[in-house]
Amino acid sequence: MGGSFGLRRHEVSSPTRTVNVVRNAWDGSRASADPRSITVATMTGYRDRPGDGYRRQAALDFFQYAIGQGYGVVATDLGSSGDFLDRARELGVQIEHAEEEGTTRMRALSLALDRSPRVVAWTTPEYAGIYTGVKVVPGTADIPQCATMLAGPIQTAPTQAACILPFRSGKSGSSFPETRQQTDIICLRNVEEKLGYALDVFGPEFFHPEALRASMEAYESFRTARGLPKTLDGTKLLPIIAHASGAGVGDIMVDFQYPDELRRQDEKDRFYDARRLRQASQFLDALEAADLYFGLAQKRRELPVRANGAGDRSASARSAGSGTGK
Repeated sequence: MGGSFGLRRHEVSSPTRTVNVVRNAWDGSRASADPRSITVATMTGYRDRPGDGYRRQAALDFFQYAIGQGYGVVATDLGSSGDFLDRARELGVQIEHAEEEGTTRMRALSLALDRSPRVVAWTTPEYAGIYTGVKVVPGTADIPQCATMLAGPIQTAPTQAACILPFRSGKSGSSFPETRQQTDIICLRNVEEKLGYALDVFGPEFFHPEALRASMEAYESFRTARGLPKTLDGTKLLPIIAHASGAGVGDIMVDFQYPDELRRQDEKDRFYDARRLRQASQFLDALEAADLYFGLAQKRRELPVRANGAGDRSASARSAGSGTGK
């Protein structure tokens, strides 16, 4: 790709408390969370689209692993077979049918909150590597429980860290399908313009329950006031809404790799590009509406460079394959 896929945190001379919390996350023995304190919310929906067979099995593999490690898992489903739903329940997943995609995601988060965990994580099964093992930049070793590290600051300093996101490095970004790379860069440039720094909202999210509940309530008020459809994917806006409220939002750069087989399946799907372009357009419209509603431009604030200080994280300065975000 021509653009760079690393996002930059603007450097300032005095680190804030939020970044000090994120720095603590690098000491896994001190800040990693217990998987049993984390409830993972996800959504499924496997029919006959290209890649659905792979996704179906990947979801079951992820469920088995996560439940085995002690995570709670809740899911909402859009039309998968009864066999899939039965198998998910056998593995210990709380899963229920939903009618439309936007409400499906929010309903899954509500199910997670109902369990009163210490941390709620949003993910989709293709991001299983965040739970099963991923390289943290610029570290040299895989972190088998990267998810517990990402959740750690929320547990150790919940008044300072309300939301932590994994941040895709340049190497990570280049592993995604080409259309996904292009649309994400366009969207992230707009996020950077609104917030004053780039925030990678297109992957897993880790929330303190109180911050998540407040962000969901604020999102619903915003969606209703602006007349936005229920089918809008509001999960991507939740960290931005948390930021607008003044909550601590941080991130940790990771070398998560999008599965090769899933990329091949996506690129064979003749509707994939149109679907991604539609989703990007919906996000940009919602971001613009959120800017007007929450006054994002008036609440711009610089955040210090990340915990490891590695990588240029501006949306306009990403380079594929570097593994450092530069």
